[in-house]
Amino acid sequence: MMNMNNNLTIDFANNKIILSAKLAKLAFTVGTEEFEYISKLVASYPTFTLAQKEISKNSSKTSYHGLSIHKMRAFIIYKKDEKAIEEFDAIINIHKDEKGKYASIKRNFLNRYKDEFNSLCEDDKLAIDNLAIELKNTSSVATTSKQNLEVAA
Repeated sequence: MMNMNNNLTIDFANNKIILSAKLAKLAFTVGTEEFEYISKLVASYPTFTLAQKEISKNSSKTSYHGLSIHKMRAFIIYKKDEKAIEEFDAIINIHKDEKGKYASIKRNFLNRYKDEFNSLCEDDKLAIDNLAIELKNTSSVATTSKQNLEVAA
């Protein structure tokens, strides 16, 4: 059974029982322990309504959906800056054994290139996306070839 303390709030001021999304999903599945628990809770507070917790989103936050390591590398290659490519490779190497390495690499990339990356024109974005796809396909072929060599040895 799920820990109810973190997933349930009783709002006495507004007569609401507020459930987390995870608890709500389990609680509305007949036969689960959570369903039984919430049924008893609702019986104990008959004037209360059930509600799902609303998570507010920061509308001013910029999202970088689709910003893969291949896309970051493609951006740097597109800039034609050999020193920057070497530095990016060094950063990847530093974080290679780290749990959550993507977040560290992304943070470093955005700290250096955020404004420049955000101001790209559509043609440049398309060229970088295509280069990123090419890099991804090339690296998966290289990885497969390396694995085949290791199996053959």
